[in-house]
Amino acid sequence: MSISIEELIGRNVDIETSVSWDGTGLYDGPLDNLSEPNRRIQGSLRIRRGKDEALPAGRPMVPEFSFEVQNEDRELSPAYAGSSIYRLVRPNKPARVIFRAGAGIDYNADIRYTEDIPYNGAIETTLVTGLTRQPQQRTAPGDRTVSLSARGQMGRLQTDTISTPLYESIRTDEAIGIILDLAGWPADKRDLSVGDTTMQWWFLDDAEPFAAIVELLDTEGIPAAIFERGDGTLVFQNRNYRTTNPRSTSPVASFQDHFESILGYNDAIDYNAETDYNGGTGLFHSGIEDLTTYEDVFNAARMTVRRRAVSLLKKVGEYGEALVLSAGQTYDMAITTSDPCYSFTAPVDGTDYTVSAGSLASTPTMVGLNAQRPVVRWVAGGSGATILGVTSNGPQLQATVAEVIREVPITHSLDTSTSVAENDGRISVFNVQARQEISESAARSLCDSAVLHQQFARPRVRVTVKNIDARHLIYQVDLDVSDAIGVQSSHLGYGVNQEPGDFWIDQIDYENAPEAFVATFTCQQILPTPDGGLWDDALWDSDIWSL
Repeated sequence: MSISIEELIGRNVDIETSVSWDGTGLYDGPLDNLSEPNRRIQGSLRIRRGKDEALPAGRPMVPEFSFEVQNEDRELSPAYAGSSIYRLVRPNKPARVIFRAGAGIDYNADIRYTEDIPYNGAIETTLVTGLTRQPQQRTAPGDRTVSLSARGQMGRLQTDTISTPLYESIRTDEAIGIILDLAGWPADKRDLSVGDTTMQWWFLDDAEPFAAIVELLDTEGIPAAIFERGDGTLVFQNRNYRTTNPRSTSPVASFQDHFESILGYNDAIDYNAETDYNGGTGLFHSGIEDLTTYEDVFNAARMTVRRRAVSLLKKVGEYGEALVLSAGQTYDMAITTSDPCYSFTAPVDGTDYTVSAGSLASTPTMVGLNAQRPVVRWVAGGSGATILGVTSNGPQLQATVAEVIREVPITHSLDTSTSVAENDGRISVFNVQARQEISESAARSLCDSAVLHQQFARPRVRVTVKNIDARHLIYQVDLDVSDAIGVQSSHLGYGVNQEPGDFWIDQIDYENAPEAFVATFTCQQILPTPDGGLWDDALWDSDIWSL
């Protein structure tokens, strides 16, 4: 008798929830695995990741997860000296949740050759990783538990600021890569598609990395996406990704709200059909919530383009008084500029400074090349140095800068009269929050994209899928943000008659409740064409995308 996918994997899952209390991220400590029988998870484990909203202009969200752990033995109590992790139960500890189902099988096992499953018959995937927040202790009799919550790896991008030099003619994905480099994001945890927007100039000055990445998402344009996968990989999908990637253009899975008819005992079935004898091959949702709103309709869009040109060499800053250094002292002179510097020239003796007393051990050098915060290093000789300006108040720095020469307001060019009429003549304006140093045609394309995707109310749904069998379980953890799924709801009307039932996933929730493992997909309907079809490659390859 052959083995089916249901027999190999089944519907039971094993969730390992771990915290690396020593902070190493190895998860090999005595109490790191909180799913062990003596450290039983209380209630439900909840995970959320993806976009903050299932909207065309939805922003990235930092993944979140939370759970409660039994603490009768006080091992997780912060000041219990008898604990093996005494004084280690603190925030900012690495945490992860691993999903497992099924088991390995023998090499020569009799498996149906039509089954689309890994040969070992097992599933293991990381649902989320991150850093813990402040543990919440409960001490009441009968409720001695610890509530733990954590944020995904993208939370690291909200804890510091960064600055960069001035870059010329740089794509959005290249700028994201620079931000991740400066933030220390691992190179093997990035999946960046090639950006479709090129910025004429780009720089950062004391900016939060997460906010800077969101700005680049806006510069790429709707419906681009940035999110974090379960294993901590940061994903950037350009604005054409959802209209060209196979997992976004055709449903990866389709969920319906009714069961197929059961096959009779003597019905004719091909021997290689992927069908159990009772005919249960369909995928079913466990409920759909309609989230459609008419408050997020925009039938106009605007932004401002900023034109820059490189200036001649000029003074961009000065020390402000005589710079007096003691013997052998090193001093870094920081200059703050109003416009980003294009190129720097280290101070020249007789032009930018003069030494009135003592001497310098070496000529001044540029040690910081940030666009708006250049730094000049001065090193005094053995008798110290007094450094004056020649025509300035103290030593000065000269540079060429990218000056603003013009600002141009840009609006959409698409005809939105139908949308305006449907909204009782109201014009709702969407302000594109993109970098301003892009071409006017690029800016107009971003405005057109904004109204194209938002001039009519986009149906939104929340689809619940439970692990009723192995096939449902596989899709629960395989589906990801931007995947297309088919949804059929006879009650709501989606996927019935002429109403399109294909949706893009924007947000994913997992809950490991005592009665079931539940995945919830919050989705927006794939953008329909005026005739009710779906956008194909030819339609999307139009002038509005020629940035």
